[in-house]
Amino acid sequence: MKKITILVLTIIVCVVFIQNLNAGVNSELKTESSVISKETNRNEKETNQCEITKKHPFSRQDREDTFKLTFNCENLEDSMSFQIIGFSGDIIYEKKISGISFYDYGRPWYVYVTDPKRGKDFNAQKLSNQVTDSLHKADIQYIKKRMNEFFNDNRFIVNPTVKLDKKQLNVYHYDGISDDSTAIGFKIQLYVEGFEMIAYSKKMQKVQFIASAD
Repeated sequence: MKKITILVLTIIVCVVFIQNLNAGVNSELKTESSVISKETNRNEKETNQCEITKKHPFSRQDREDTFKLTFNCENLEDSMSFQIIGFSGDIIYEKKISGISFYDYGRPWYVYVTDPKRGKDFNAQKLSNQVTDSLHKADIQYIKKRMNEFFNDNRFIVNPTVKLDKKQLNVYHYDGISDDSTAIGFKIQLYVEGFEMIAYSKKMQKVQFIASAD
């Protein structure tokens, strides 16, 4: 009888020991997982964000909204965020774009590889590392130039539905804009050619896509 009692006690002690051991391991795993999660979040927050802003009337002629382009300072070819923040502080328009969408026929790399002086046997895939690096640096400077031009005053057009070519208008989306002589259009110009235009409809209380050209 004593042997059975001792055996039962031994089993109980072992079970308690194993449970405590598992609890300790689980606690360590949770702590480690928490540390990894915090480290990941910290690294994400460390991405250097830069922005270009411009204040200009848009939703109302007598008030200025803020046009903002937010981008990765260390990689201008990365994704960017274009926002229009109303004078009251609300985001009234947001569009995700890519840095490479600022490239057009003026891109230094394109100008170089399409130069007729290169000859018909020229192979852009066989450029030296030095030339490739040099052209990429020039490309980045070109993106900077086009970004700085993104909010130029000539991109804003008062009463746009009257001044644009009728073939370019999107008649399904300018309710409250076509009959508003104070409406202001903003031209989003990306890629090789063409544009998209947006304007704020006071009637609809939102930004509308009103025109485009290829």
